[in-house]
Amino acid sequence: MGFSRRDFLAGAAALLADMPARSLEARISGLSGEASQSGPFGQDTELAAAKSIYLTVDDGPKASMGSILDAAGDAHMLTFFLIGEQMTKGSPGYDMALRALRRGHAIGNHSYSHPFLAKASANKARMEIKQTDDIIASLYNEAGRHNPKLFRFPYRSIGHEGMIRREFGLQIVGWDYDTSDYRSEGRNTGKSMGIIRGAQEHAIVLMHDYPGTATVIRQLGAYGIASQALGPGGAAQYGLNVRHPVPFC
Repeated sequence: MGFSRRDFLAGAAALLADMPARSLEARISGLSGEASQSGPFGQDTELAAAKSIYLTVDDGPKASMGSILDAAGDAHMLTFFLIGEQMTKGSPGYDMALRALRRGHAIGNHSYSHPFLAKASANKARMEIKQTDDIIASLYNEAGRHNPKLFRFPYRSIGHEGMIRREFGLQIVGWDYDTSDYRSEGRNTGKSMGIIRGAQEHAIVLMHDYPGTATVIRQLGAYGIASQALGPGGAAQYGLNVRHPVPFC
């Protein structure tokens, strides 16, 4: 005996009622290795995270850092290499860095005034590192988090490495892929996204604090890419976070 249209609709309704609903929280935060992004026609496009990278953002805190944090949401953890003079205690930059830490991101030392450290005297380099190191220590303490002690050379101008490691206990962080977003002040988001899509698993990717970085981050989930923050249990296990900058271009 065949099924009537009424029987078919009743059976379909029962089947749908038995299907477990995926929570809104899981869809937003990308739980269980899934990322959610709005597709080209407004529908949700969900892909399993096929690749994990370490996306690092240099030269903040700037006004655009807030939009970068909003774009990352709970789905992506980032590492920000910050300039000390832009986040003195009580400044908007300090509050932004604290917001990043409280949301689970990592921050690292990018010097106090972004000089060419290879050309700086030992005393100048020491002052640049210490002033920012003190600010970052205060931030991690206020956030109640462990400080992974990360450092990146401004302009990849490498100098005083022994002092940086010995006196401050900092891990020097390079990168595996440079998006060169500084050439367009972050406007060439298509180029940056292409480099990230071609990056290897667990690669450290360099970007900068521009509004375009937020645009790129919003697209990661659509390509099955998730970002983790550097630190204990992070890139160290892959031997990546002590490399010098690669490539030099």
